[in-house]
Amino acid sequence: MVGHESESKRSRVRRACTYCRFRRIKCDGEQPCFHCRRRTQLCEYSTEIGSSLPRKSPLDHNVDRRKPTQDDYIRYLENRIQNLENSLMNKLPTNAQSSNKTIESNILSLDGRRTGRVTRHDAILANKLGKSLFFELHPSEREGLSIPRLQFYGWNMSGGHYLNQMPLAVQPLILNPSKQSDLCAWLLDFFFHKVNPLFCMIHEPVFMDQYHKYVNDLIMAADTKAAKLFNAILYLIFAIAIRFSENHPERPNRISIELKPGMEEDLFHSAYETVSKLSFEWQSLELIQSWVLITFYLRAAHRQTSSYTSLGSAIRMCKGMLLNIEINTKANRDQVYEEIKAKRMFWLVYTWDRLYSWQSGRQCEIQDESINMEFPPLDGTSCSDGWLQKPALSMIYLGRYSGRLQQHAFGNKSVDETFLKNIAAELSQFKNWCDSDMSCDEFDRLLLDQVYLTYHDIYLSLYNKQLLALIDCHSCVEWCSSDVFLLKEQSKQTLDIFENMRSKAELEVPWWMNLSLMFNISLISVILIYSGIQTEEFANNFRRAISLLKAIKGKASMSTECVWAIKTLNHMCFLRMQKAANTLAQIGIDHGPSTVNEYRFLEFEHVGRGPNDDIIASSPTGSLPGIKSSSMLDNEIDANECLNWFDPWLEEVF
Repeated sequence: MVGHESESKRSRVRRACTYCRFRRIKCDGEQPCFHCRRRTQLCEYSTEIGSSLPRKSPLDHNVDRRKPTQDDYIRYLENRIQNLENSLMNKLPTNAQSSNKTIESNILSLDGRRTGRVTRHDAILANKLGKSLFFELHPSEREGLSIPRLQFYGWNMSGGHYLNQMPLAVQPLILNPSKQSDLCAWLLDFFFHKVNPLFCMIHEPVFMDQYHKYVNDLIMAADTKAAKLFNAILYLIFAIAIRFSENHPERPNRISIELKPGMEEDLFHSAYETVSKLSFEWQSLELIQSWVLITFYLRAAHRQTSSYTSLGSAIRMCKGMLLNIEINTKANRDQVYEEIKAKRMFWLVYTWDRLYSWQSGRQCEIQDESINMEFPPLDGTSCSDGWLQKPALSMIYLGRYSGRLQQHAFGNKSVDETFLKNIAAELSQFKNWCDSDMSCDEFDRLLLDQVYLTYHDIYLSLYNKQLLALIDCHSCVEWCSSDVFLLKEQSKQTLDIFENMRSKAELEVPWWMNLSLMFNISLISVILIYSGIQTEEFANNFRRAISLLKAIKGKASMSTECVWAIKTLNHMCFLRMQKAANTLAQIGIDHGPSTVNEYRFLEFEHVGRGPNDDIIASSPTGSLPGIKSSSMLDNEIDANECLNWFDPWLEEVF
């Protein structure tokens, strides 16, 4: 009934847009019309082509239909070319009415506009030759001819046994938005406010508009591939929202009761099957979104191999669609949103590639030299498109820093101090921007904590490699005592964030930085305590980190592994230090009174004038100023101070 009503409305309009008129299809007369909105293209009602003229009778229309249509079409092309030239000269949208209006995203599309772009000229030559020859022919000679399309002709020799398309089974209706509207609305709201701003994987206004249309046409469009793709994206959002709200203090009991056991897994598996089958033959921006959503879920809920594989699918599709190259010279107004979406998808994949590679110790796939587009500036202009938000912008920059650090680690055995100082300075400036430009009034505080935790993880990793010098005497890395203060302060700030999360019962929300950072801080503390460097300060950090790990021991199975590993290392350090202490005790610690030392050196008048304990305590390394902790014999001691030791004796002699 809905389809018949819309058809009848379109048949009664007195004018049609230029696209519908040229295609000779029914137009609903709206701005934009149904067909232009569906194809995400420019919808124009031009008076030059007589769109507002009264309709002629069928007899008159049949008599003079041919010649006026051809002339009108020529005039339309002339007006369209002039309009495009003016827009390119002024760098303005071609339709002023829709310049301030959000263009609808064709989120259900499977074939993106960039899928045909290739860089192998063998595949381009046939199309270019066909175009040049076709337009040189007389119109009468063009009949029956068509230009070869862009494709790799002769790609293989598949024939009678060509692999058929994978059938998409009817998806089970695990969550019905029509009947379970309250539950679905809560899950969507949780996702878009508590999860999505960190990476801006989905454009909320456009998605919600598509969601409402999808709900209204749920039964009619259930069997189409487009509807199944949107349903897969929706199911992934639901699965992520269920996972991250499970231990969240703001999830109400009514939502927990309505969620059935195993619903989260069923939602994910159904969506994964659809996305995998569609990706077997198609590539599009929406499929990239889907793979990043899958990666996001697996990063929090499954093993490293699965999330690495799904992220690889998104990266390969991103490269295959040349999203790393900015192509805006040929973009018409109807393609503006597509280009915005392409940029957002690229920087989304870029962020995940860099951060995931850094966190897993792998090399990133998207190299800086392959990017031919402007890096988003760290100001308000980057977030002016209504899609990108400040937390996601900050994660792009953190991905950039981590990528540079990872490339330096792969290319250098030792640590370049100049490189460390430069990137540490950039990180400090970045943190100042975060402190001033992002607030809990605008974004969820737990979500902002993930930005700061990622920042602290990168900052701590700047100096983690130097810890090898304290463990392995054959290491080519040198230990710098000034790094102790930075490690101590960064560890304290990170633990403060975790303890604040625990006070608000948010520590069990499954953000992946929680366990890894607690483990790293514990490990740093054990190494420095074992090395005898600022034992009391790092012992306090160690106690706090172990307490946090034990707090989530019952909720996260990996926390048990972390506690076991750290306590095992702590036990080994204890046994080693105890063995050394026993050995020293066996050799003997019965040194006797110090009178013999005082008697020998009374004549030099330096007895009782040892270093002040306060001076030693205030030193970053816990040792004498001017003396490195690695060597008690140092040439940096003032030579004059040593000569003063012999002044009384020299005066007597001379």
